[in-house]
Amino acid sequence: MILLSILGVLLLSSGRFSEAAPQGVLKQAIHWGISADWLDPASTGYTGAAQLAMYLFHDALLKPMPGGTYTPCLAESYEISPDARVYEFKLRRGVKFHNGDTLTAEDVVFSFQRYKAGLAKFIHGKTEKVEAVNPYLVRIHFKEPFPDFLDYFLPGTTTIGWVVPKKYIEKVGDAGFKRAPLDAVRINSSNLCRA
Repeated sequence: MILLSILGVLLLSSGRFSEAAPQGVLKQAIHWGISADWLDPASTGYTGAAQLAMYLFHDALLKPMPGGTYTPCLAESYEISPDARVYEFKLRRGVKFHNGDTLTAEDVVFSFQRYKAGLAKFIHGKTEKVEAVNPYLVRIHFKEPFPDFLDYFLPGTTTIGWVVPKKYIEKVGDAGFKRAPLDAVRINSSNLCRA
């Protein structure tokens, strides 16, 4: 048993598995039912089971990844003002939703504003405004310093950082989105941000 454990650690740490590009189709089997609410970040309650659906169907601006707790995913980078009242997220270019729509700052603003799950009242109560400065830059202003905002923004506490397609949801409505959610996928996928 010890020899098998050591061999497994050596194989995984050799790096041979991390160099291959993702290929094929991932099939996920689960042993519980899925609620339609789990397919929409705006209404998802934060349970481990619900988060599985989020990770399979959507992507967030930042996520905890092996490279760090606040790893940019749909965001290319982010900045926090010295007083922790303004957070800026620079979006990756070339990211598209499955229907072909390009991810823009408007999608991020829309997703943030439609969040109505668990901590919505708390976070929206602290928010002064959320603006799309340009198609690839989002700025969130808070009424007072909010130094731990990223802890609430990360998947693991809330689903407010997950991004959904504004035009598609306006077309099909919330119920239509729960029936057929669209994922943001990378076209320029040299560094996919998937857990």
